[in-house]
Amino acid sequence: MPARLLGTAAGGMIVLTNIGTLLAGVGVSGAVLLGVHLVLAVVWTSALGAAVQSLRRDRVEAAALAEAAALAEADAARGDRAPKGGQARPLRRSTVR
Repeated sequence: MPARLLGTAAGGMIVLTNIGTLLAGVGVSGAVLLGVHLVLAVVWTSALGAAVQSLRRDRVEAAALAEAAALAEADAARGDRAPKGGQARPLRRSTVR
């Protein structure tokens, strides 16, 4: 499991587990305690979703970079060189008929 996802999951569990003890220590109980747990569960779920989305975005970017590197390596192996400025060379028409 990726560290980003594992950290988000473990951190959320720790907070949800300990919030009851912390709130009970200051005298909060009943419906307020349940409400706080529900709000924290929603925040935690959102954080897990953001971690998964970030991991997917990183994988897509890594795949695109790998593909670009492979194409550049293949071009270099063939001896193709892009002209300066990164633009394609114009086609030359023969003037001889």
